[in-house]
Amino acid sequence: RRLLMTSPSLNGLKLLCFVGDDYEDLELWYPKLRMAEAGVSMTLAGLEAGRLSGWDADVADSAVFFATIRMHTILGFVLDPRHGGNRDYVGWQVMGYPGPPHQLGGAQADQMIGKVPFEPIWKRRSPQHGH
Repeated sequence: RRLLMTSPSLNGLKLLCFVGDDYEDLELWYPKLRMAEAGVSMTLAGLEAGRLSGWDADVADSAVFFATIRMHTILGFVLDPRHGGNRDYVGWQVMGYPGPPHQLGGAQADQMIGKVPFEPIWKRRSPQHGH
């Protein structure tokens, strides 16, 4: 509470808050008020319905915006961590993907036919992989 009242660094910031379709204005009334007092412009977005309060359709259609945010979120979850997403390989762990075979030292014949599993890249100890 004190941070919002005293921090000049929040003044002028814009905050996009994603809410579910069952969201009701009353739920975020107080947080929105506190943010406004701190100089933060807060916009609410309903991902499921693809609606965005106060969205200027001249900038981009809200459906296009949500499709872009969704795609960026998926890519951030599954792409190679060296590009800035998929921290600690969590996306690959969820999918059961051990990492690119060329980064694992190549694929052996027994691995290609499923007899021997690939050792996941996050379990390998090598300076190349940050372990």
